[in-house]
Amino acid sequence: MPISFPNNAKTMRPCFMARQGVVSSGHGLASLAGSEILRKGGNAFDAGVAAAMCLSILMPDYAGFVGVAPFIGYSAKYDAVYAYSGVGVAPAKANIEFFASQGLKKIPRFSIYSQLIPASVDTWIAILQRLGTMSFTEISAAARQLAWDGFPAHGQMIKIISQNEENIRKYPYNSSIFFQTGGIPSLGELFAQKDAAKSIDIMIEAEKKARQAGKSREQALEAVRDEFYQGEIAEAIAKLHQDKGGLITYEDLASFHGKWEEPLVAKYKEYAFYTTSTWTQGPLLIQFLNLLEGFDLNPLGHNSADYVHLISSVIDLGMADRERFYGDPDFVEVPYGLWTKEYAAARRDLLSPGKAFQELPPHGDPVQMLAVAEDQRIPLVLVEDKKPSLADTTYVCAADAQGNIFSLTPSDGGFGSPMVPDYGIILGRRMTQFRLDPGHAACLAPGKRPTITPAPALVLKNGKPFMALGTPGADQQTQTMLQVFLNVAEFGMNVQQAVESPRFGSYNFPGWFSPHPYYPGRLCIESRLGKRVGPYLKKLGREIINWEDWTMLAGAVCVVMFDRQTGTIHAGADPRRESYAIGW
Repeated sequence: MPISFPNNAKTMRPCFMARQGVVSSGHGLASLAGSEILRKGGNAFDAGVAAAMCLSILMPDYAGFVGVAPFIGYSAKYDAVYAYSGVGVAPAKANIEFFASQGLKKIPRFSIYSQLIPASVDTWIAILQRLGTMSFTEISAAARQLAWDGFPAHGQMIKIISQNEENIRKYPYNSSIFFQTGGIPSLGELFAQKDAAKSIDIMIEAEKKARQAGKSREQALEAVRDEFYQGEIAEAIAKLHQDKGGLITYEDLASFHGKWEEPLVAKYKEYAFYTTSTWTQGPLLIQFLNLLEGFDLNPLGHNSADYVHLISSVIDLGMADRERFYGDPDFVEVPYGLWTKEYAAARRDLLSPGKAFQELPPHGDPVQMLAVAEDQRIPLVLVEDKKPSLADTTYVCAADAQGNIFSLTPSDGGFGSPMVPDYGIILGRRMTQFRLDPGHAACLAPGKRPTITPAPALVLKNGKPFMALGTPGADQQTQTMLQVFLNVAEFGMNVQQAVESPRFGSYNFPGWFSPHPYYPGRLCIESRLGKRVGPYLKKLGREIINWEDWTMLAGAVCVVMFDRQTGTIHAGADPRRESYAIGW
């Protein structure tokens, strides 16, 4: 039976509450591993990395062992918010001319050409070096055991494997991993990844040798990183690309390094909402909140027709600017005006209570502070996606009694490209979030980061650490995160209520994954909400699609939150997927 709370909202799960620390992630065993790190004396950063490593094993279809891992966190020790660029770059040989020579107008998503330089290991090590306290050997122990001994195959993984059996069977090594007994794993069947365990062992051995040689903890962690990007694993990745006609070289791997960056922040009432820069779609949340600050949302009523209309219209305005301006800020000049209250006020005038955007609205001019820019790009045309994008991405957040917050969005599973033989490594498909249009801010260039959809976030309240949240869901991610945050900030829900509330999502913009599908005016709504508000929104000009209730398409939010009144830490996890929260 649903669980009742004082404000009469009901949930399928209780809000998890603890004192010393909590972890909420895309799989219960990953959350448990992170919680055990907390019990052993580690902090939220140690616990978060441990859980993230486990997710790469538990969800190889969603977060391959070495994919992308954008990170943002709050350090109580330094009283500062940090962001790390947990996304790889395009190989040196990857450029628009290469794909044109292959007769390709879009980067194929089921191809070795879709693989970026892997970033997860670099990210894990950077977090542990700067903010963690424990060794790689300690942090990786649970992931190694899950990979070596196996874990019970779960329904989410089985579903995705079933949907993509054809792509998996293109490559014998991939098939040997995902069809270990000859076919699709059954529910509860042990699913091992001994080759991935071998890769972890290689890195553990590098740390052990460094410590035996008298190196410090930080130096030993650097040895782990060097072993991956300059040792035999790097050689195996480069050989795969050489053998298959791919683009990644050993030099690409050996020279790669992520970096710490200043996060972006929106001040929304008493909240400071932080996200990563435009190498993710996280800055959309800054734009959404700036636009919404001009409205009194609570009187509209939670998930009323007018509320859904306003939120979805704000989302469309942000997406129009994403399409025009978002790209790697190391390569393109992203106007700072996008994040200002002045620009939001100008764009807010485009919102109408009686009419929906029936196509992507025009983008603005954040330099001149104009609601509509004069230099509009070529009008968009309808692109339907006959082969819907593979579901991937997961999320993990953690918080501890010291006040630290960890927020990371691992991604890059996928079955359409070959895995690295003997090492259990999936390299993902994030190159497909580049464009091959040289005039686009997110166009492909060697050494450039794509603007990826994974977008971790965290929130301070009155200057104190308050919340971390994130979700899988491609273009739905920031839309879902916005709704969950507002459920707490505007409507007073506890985090589990906020997560379980019905959701909606606009598709009134070009999707960020190739082939960038665009469905003018479309708004998808979970049925328990759509039946109530859909007819009104249709009259305003929307094409209404009713999702099934509790659909994974609406995301799978995990969230942690500090309750200052009680001194406890709360956590929520989304029943739409395999997510679970745990702590102590």
